[in-house]
Amino acid sequence: MDLTNTQDHEKYPNQCLNQMFKYQIYLTICKRVKTEEDRQKMDKVYNDIWKHKLPLDEVMPKYFETTNNIMEAEHNIAYTNRMCKWVSNTIRKNLGKSDKYEVGDVMICRKHTIQDGMSREWIWTSITVSKGWKPSGKRLM
Repeated sequence: MDLTNTQDHEKYPNQCLNQMFKYQIYLTICKRVKTEEDRQKMDKVYNDIWKHKLPLDEVMPKYFETTNNIMEAEHNIAYTNRMCKWVSNTIRKNLGKSDKYEVGDVMICRKHTIQDGMSREWIWTSITVSKGWKPSGKRLM
């Protein structure tokens, strides 16, 4: 689908932005990564995906380690609540844990609250477990 048949497709979106916004800032340094090596890696990933239009199944193994065995990974990443629950249940099952909560479990609240202008994540370590107890979702402060 063509955006316009009278202007260059690369320049047209920028011309629209120029008309809408008087001042623009173009940020070129990714602040999410801390080392220069990681910045260069991020630039390469970006270029492969957006400039060279390589398929993701080619780009991901080129730069990132992946596994099909969640037990061999130290940190697991899941982006949906359903997948988080599945990963957690699978790891607990493989570790031989049958109860939903056990003493020493670390629980992380996935909801962020804004307090004093800062985003905060709540982390608990269980010290006792009682039958019938369910997290209430309320903060005791």
